[in-house]
Amino acid sequence: MREDYALRYLSRLVKWNESKLSAEVGWLRRISAYKFDSYQDFVAGERFISALIRWLGQFKEEDRDFAYKLLREHITFLSAAEIQHLVRRTVPAHFRPLWVQRVAQELKIAPYEVWATKTSVAAYERLVRRSLFVGLSDGARMDTFRRANVGVVSNEQVTVNYEIPSTKLNALLGELREHTKVTDAQFEMVFLMDDFLGSGTTLCRQDKEGRWKGKIDQFGEAIKSVCKLCFSDNFEIIIHYYIATQSGLTRARAKLAEYAAVTTNEHLAKRNFKLTADLVLDDAARFAKGTNPALDKFLVDYYDPEIMTKSLWKGGCQVQNGFADGGLTIVLEHNTPNNSLATLWAESTRPTTHHQMRPLFRRRQRHE
Repeated sequence: MREDYALRYLSRLVKWNESKLSAEVGWLRRISAYKFDSYQDFVAGERFISALIRWLGQFKEEDRDFAYKLLREHITFLSAAEIQHLVRRTVPAHFRPLWVQRVAQELKIAPYEVWATKTSVAAYERLVRRSLFVGLSDGARMDTFRRANVGVVSNEQVTVNYEIPSTKLNALLGELREHTKVTDAQFEMVFLMDDFLGSGTTLCRQDKEGRWKGKIDQFGEAIKSVCKLCFSDNFEIIIHYYIATQSGLTRARAKLAEYAAVTTNEHLAKRNFKLTADLVLDDAARFAKGTNPALDKFLVDYYDPEIMTKSLWKGGCQVQNGFADGGLTIVLEHNTPNNSLATLWAESTRPTTHHQMRPLFRRRQRHE
């Protein structure tokens, strides 16, 4: 669809006069070119303006301006360049201070003294090589992480899957021992990495029967058979997210502490998990239910309860306001978190007696 024609058609949809159209065209063109057009789940040849027209067309005429203002005033879109920047910051801003702190504690020196002697520098370099970096999803961008840290992190320290086969761990351990020339070398720090933490339930939760579920438990099960061989007795687990909500961090830290206190996995029991994040979204940026009655009504009116899947029900409720009532309006260039308002990402996949939902930023579901 030609952009000029599309913008004219959009103005008729939302009932803009000429002055309003002129005021909005500049913003739409800039934001589309700089951010929105780069969304990876637009179908081939599609651009943001055509997706916006399709999205607005599902609403009643009197509600289209409300929907547009929701987009205009509240959407936070993180582009590929912005996420790449967060990936590149990970080692210098978050991991390096942890390495320095651990070396300083082991040598009983001040952190700034780590760089003062060859002995402490060698201890630091040894710890860096004995670190393992694990992706918790494809959003962890482990390929970008490797390239950003050439000369600091080797390919033999990085794995893209947290359910690591024992053969893969043994191979990584073999590379570590060959590189260090130490026959009994082991990994001392494990960094689990991902792009986004919303509610924290994917990382660590209990089901209705009280069984522990989530990625941290799956990681623990994966390393169980080779843990004593591959990891030192006091190995640390650091879980790092490029982006996280403040409430998600609080909940996840509490759940991790609870999990460590009761888990039957001896390798994770009593362990002090460290949970870090770079870009932390303040809870003031989310729409909690009841805080905006007009939005609550809009989300209910234009919602199809038949979009629910087994995975979405893990949040404990329908997702008008996002998974686990996340209330977010965040969009990542490669996918939209399900913690964001469903009207932004959800799509009715079959005929329904409810509202036939059309997404603005179609979400790629990772789980059914």
